[in-house]
Amino acid sequence: MFDPGLCSWRDVYKAIPNRGQGDCGPLSVIFLALHRGGMDAHTAQCVLSTQRKELADFILLCRELIVEYQAATGEGGGFFVGQSDSDKPDADIKSMAKSTADICTLEDWKRVTLCPGGYLDDKALVILGKLLLREVIQLVKEDGIVGERIVDAREPSALLGANLVLHRGAHFEALLPKVRTAVVVTNREWKLYVT
Repeated sequence: MFDPGLCSWRDVYKAIPNRGQGDCGPLSVIFLALHRGGMDAHTAQCVLSTQRKELADFILLCRELIVEYQAATGEGGGFFVGQSDSDKPDADIKSMAKSTADICTLEDWKRVTLCPGGYLDDKALVILGKLLLREVIQLVKEDGIVGERIVDAREPSALLGANLVLHRGAHFEALLPKVRTAVVVTNREWKLYVT
């Protein structure tokens, strides 16, 4: 059983900082995609720390694809309640995009998701993970809880998968296992684990 007093995700994983500015979620998932594609962590961080128009355009494209994917699949739509108010002023949507308040309607969620620099919630990041990584990402909260499970963070776990994003309240950061090597002998067979 997991004893939070014994260890922390910090003992095993390294949070990769990003510039945030409302794009911390997409930047975290894009970082994982670059790293998974073979780019080393330092280079990927440098690429994503730029303020280039091409990166801003790509993040905006990601936001559009999230909304299109949700519309095509219906994924995440069951989490919303309330009536859509398509007459809500843009100023109200921009205000919602700068907060982490729960969004009650699917229409508002779509409009907030499309706001440049607007906060993307966990539903949007899971969709973006599917689009860029072709796999589900998992959000790890600061206290080590993933979904409804408490995770034993003494070692990187296959149960968690490779695509982890730390959710610190209103900020997201990609998580990578700390590099370490170990040689394990079992039944006279040598196994090399690189994590």
